[in-house]
Amino acid sequence: MSELIEAPKESPYGVHMRPFTKDITVGRLNKARTMFIGEQYDVTGVVLRAVADYIKSGDERTITFGDGLVMKVELIEPEVEK
Repeated sequence: MSELIEAPKESPYGVHMRPFTKDITVGRLNKARTMFIGEQYDVTGVVLRAVADYIKSGDERTITFGDGLVMKVELIEPEVEK
């Protein structure tokens, strides 16, 4: 099982990537914040688009997470014919 990506402590929701399907899901967490309770929803497309928009909105192309993991993202804009 992949690790839960921590939401702010006041949030009752967590985000998770399912290791076999590679889906990104969101759902409610138990009080200990160790497992999902109830339904989980596939938000893969929405999350990936939000990340692309976030990267596109600024110069930041490298993100370092609290555990030291570094993500580098390159966006390739489609060529526009004139």
